[in-house]
Amino acid sequence: VAAKPPSALTAGPNEPGRKIVDPDLLPLYSAELPGGGRQRRKGSSNGSAAAAEIVFFSACVGTMFGPYELQWLLGVGGMGEVYRAYDTAKDRTVAIKLLRAEMSADAGFQERFRRESRIAARLQEPHVIPVHDFGVIHGVLYIAMRLVEGASLKDEWRMPGALPPTRAASIIGQVAAALDAAHSSGLVHRDIKPENVLLTADDFAYLVDFGIAHAGGEANVT
Repeated sequence: VAAKPPSALTAGPNEPGRKIVDPDLLPLYSAELPGGGRQRRKGSSNGSAAAAEIVFFSACVGTMFGPYELQWLLGVGGMGEVYRAYDTAKDRTVAIKLLRAEMSADAGFQERFRRESRIAARLQEPHVIPVHDFGVIHGVLYIAMRLVEGASLKDEWRMPGALPPTRAASIIGQVAAALDAAHSSGLVHRDIKPENVLLTADDFAYLVDFGIAHAGGEANVT
């Protein structure tokens, strides 16, 4: 998951922090967070393009989720929250996605999530985001991935002007290579979108969110 600088948040050790997140990434959503914190969506009632605010409390940021110290919130989407975190067991910084409570409580989804995450973790294609770990902690499904210091393809699209054709073709080729490797292993991503393509400073592309993809043959997954 693409990292944002610490200045993106104003959270201190004893005060709430704020992060601006696109309204289209946020469902009407309120959930308990690890450590007893709580987040909620605040936005304009007319659905305008103004950014929504996610207000979260230091009860979750800076606390431990299993071996992971949650350092700051990177983003929020329909599946859950993504944090920059420090893995104290393996001495490395990761991006960790915590899935929504109703998903963690669904036994069928939990089984599918584990199976698909296991397949994604085995993929050797360089453009598939490396999966470090996955499972359940305190009843919450999580997946820990490489932290990418960069931006998403959606961030790039917001910049003035079109992508140069050669650059666009290069990014598409990298994403296609990731999908080809996944399909060869029987894994269908099912959620290809610009925010799931992360780019490093030298335009190396990673495809993310394989852990919530659709495994081939499961026609009932929507």
